[in-house]
Amino acid sequence: AVASSDYDHAHSEELEITAVDADLQGVSVTPALRYQHYGAIETYSGRSIDMRSEVGLLTRNVLIRGDDSSAVTQHGAHVMFSSKGDNSLTGRISNVECYLCGQAFSLGRYPFHFHMIGEVIGSYVKNCSVHDTFNRGVTMHGVHYLHVKHNVVRNTMGHSIFIEDGIETQNVIENNLVMNTIASAELLKTDTAPASFWSTNPSNYWVNNAAAGSERYGFWFQTPEHPDGPSATTLVCPRGMPLGEFSGNRAHSNGRYGLRIFNQYMPRTHPCEDFVLHDNQTDSPNPLLPTTLEAFTSYKNGRSAVLAPMIADVRFSNFRVADNQRSGIEVSEVQAPAGHAETRDALIVGHSGNQDLPLDDDMNDSSGGGIGFWAPQDENYTLVDTVFANFDHEGLTALSECSHCNFPNTQNHGAHRVQLSGNTFVNVTSKVRWGGVEPGYGIIEDVDGSLTGFGAGTFLAATWPHMNIPGLCHDNYTEFPDTTVCRADLASDLNEVKIRRLTFNNDWYYSNLYVRRAGGQTRSTVPMIYQIRNPTNGWTVGAVVQQTYSIWWSYGIPSYMYVEVALLGPGEYIYLSFAISEYYDHYRVFPRFGSNQSQEIQPSPFLPVTNATSGTQYMERSGDSDGSGTVTVLLAGTNPALYSQRFVIQAYRCPRAGCPPPPTSPPSPPSPPP
Repeated sequence: AVASSDYDHAHSEELEITAVDADLQGVSVTPALRYQHYGAIETYSGRSIDMRSEVGLLTRNVLIRGDDSSAVTQHGAHVMFSSKGDNSLTGRISNVECYLCGQAFSLGRYPFHFHMIGEVIGSYVKNCSVHDTFNRGVTMHGVHYLHVKHNVVRNTMGHSIFIEDGIETQNVIENNLVMNTIASAELLKTDTAPASFWSTNPSNYWVNNAAAGSERYGFWFQTPEHPDGPSATTLVCPRGMPLGEFSGNRAHSNGRYGLRIFNQYMPRTHPCEDFVLHDNQTDSPNPLLPTTLEAFTSYKNGRSAVLAPMIADVRFSNFRVADNQRSGIEVSEVQAPAGHAETRDALIVGHSGNQDLPLDDDMNDSSGGGIGFWAPQDENYTLVDTVFANFDHEGLTALSECSHCNFPNTQNHGAHRVQLSGNTFVNVTSKVRWGGVEPGYGIIEDVDGSLTGFGAGTFLAATWPHMNIPGLCHDNYTEFPDTTVCRADLASDLNEVKIRRLTFNNDWYYSNLYVRRAGGQTRSTVPMIYQIRNPTNGWTVGAVVQQTYSIWWSYGIPSYMYVEVALLGPGEYIYLSFAISEYYDHYRVFPRFGSNQSQEIQPSPFLPVTNATSGTQYMERSGDSDGSGTVTVLLAGTNPALYSQRFVIQAYRCPRAGCPPPPTSPPSPPSPPP
């Protein structure tokens, strides 16, 4: 059988070899091929992606098969090993063909099935062929140390190579070829969206396997909180367990994803204990485990080569992806400190020699489409030493951000930072397209200048008028449309061009937020976005540090407001000057940690200096008859920079006991620090 090399998994073809050339360099087959099967290795900037169609031998001298009615009844042969206790049996199957095997509608009746034994050291399924089956291919259920190697699996209903409950560990799945995995409505719910390789426990080994076409997924890691089924226990926690190995695998021609890590994978020292995201993991009582997936190749997938909705310190190294209709590599949420979760040494190709031009409409779908790397809706992700090639047609772009921010169950305001360094762009006319919620939000730090050529430490963000700063930050670069670029090569101090995330939150105040930089000529109008996470019911925007911003709402300042700033580091500061009215006598600012509110930060009788306590506020009346004025709040950086600083600004009205009259004139401010 020859695997598909396009977007349709069903374009795998079964052929009969009728002759072999004398020089062993060619064969004759029947019938003639109906579809094109690509056979090239392409190289871009010294990195190669192998997109040659796989070929697998289906016949064996030893045959286990269903009878002539099996194709109609979906009731075929099955082989099952079951015994109680570790190593209570040894099962070895090699060079066997299993045809018309498995029994639909019957759990446990799989072509090859190792069932609830425990350790099976010395057992294996090797060099076999499993094809045209009705209930999966090879199933590992409640077993450890089984070897599944050098097998060809084709035209199977449901998950093809299947690790079942989540208790299974130390199994080796190596050098297997799976083609044309088909949905089944007769098994588990997940079998209606099948994967060629399905696993519920990461502590196994996947090496040099090929998932060459499935209705939905190539590799699907579904890591539950605890095992279920007959193996159910709360003492094992797959979601936090270490990875055995994932290297040298490939996936293509899948209806959705080549590799799906769903819905979260958080490997940590103590898998069953909670962990708290620390900015410095060395002081965590439950440190995250650095986990690397290596040398994965994936192309021609209906959505993405890689999707990781939520990961911790998980790293993608040496990936090769091409021709994916939605995105190449997509990470949605990250629970790890800076410098840990990353994609490194990848090759991401917008369109290869195996892609017809002009591009299909599917390459520009409603989610954005044709994105090379889709950055997360969280801070602290890094993209390093990656080559982007052939993003030069309408609908294709090398980079976007805020993955899944516009999906109903994962909506997020965005404006989180992603860090890039050492990246190369070959034949790329569109480097950045802002995604997420309209009107686009996002922040990119060009750590070494390789994205922009404007110097190490340049920042980019979706365009907002309040971020334009003469001589530093502009939105008129044709190479980066709809983008404000703050150039490090124009700055005397790199803090002048850093952009940080600001959020404002009030659960019932439905109004636009207006932002103007002090000295700026135009304001930004930031819509209130309702029922979207982080924050829920609020406003999000980027802000260049070392600046003062006037903040106001259509209906005046709310009586209380949550304000949050992300990753404000040493020497960085932002002043927020809120317009106030005569309704309120004074304001208080409280730091907030999670759901806990701390003691009030004492106000200052003058504008606080930049190294004062973050959250210090100064109120000043204008002297007009309407009692208007401003409350200016200092947001000051910390060392190290915190993932977020969050404050509650609360308004109070007089009269009330102990309410002091405002001072007639503020005292002189102290001298600035040396």
